[in-house]
Amino acid sequence: MYKFNKLAARSSRHSGTRSTDADNIRPTWPEIIFNALRANLVISAFRFF
Repeated sequence: MYKFNKLAARSSRHSGTRSTDADNIRPTWPEIIFNALRANLVISAFRFF
């Protein structure tokens, strides 16, 4: 779980250093899939605990 949080922090920090605003408005498909998987993992973790 620690490794997953570190990966999420690194990816969010990387997306914060985008050069254009269009990328922030329209994320690419891998980002959408990754964010959906991360949200599902967080929701299932809260439901489990």
